[in-house]
Amino acid sequence: MSLRLFLGINLWLLSLCASIVIYLQNAPIPEGQEYVVSVTEKAGDVRYRFPLSSIWRPLEVGQQLPAGTAVSTGKKSFVKCHSKDGHEINVTPESQVVLAGIDDSARE
Repeated sequence: MSLRLFLGINLWLLSLCASIVIYLQNAPIPEGQEYVVSVTEKAGDVRYRFPLSSIWRPLEVGQQLPAGTAVSTGKKSFVKCHSKDGHEINVTPESQVVLAGIDDSARE
């Protein structure tokens, strides 16, 4: 195999890998998952990561998050979320939580 062909194949593979990474960084919310909470307030550096993902994305007010989503807050940061049934979840600075779901059976 010539050096030119070898370099061409390597550049093509590198380009393919870069395209996959860019797609994953901009991947849509996983389909078919029920949303656990909506983000109603935030301040500072707040990020989230979908289940089975390793990419942390900036979190915005109004976003809806499914179960299994991890939320991380930085220094002087917080986020407030509300569930469909009105439960409020506050995540304080320098915290990391995973949204598992809301169980009302403890209230009965």
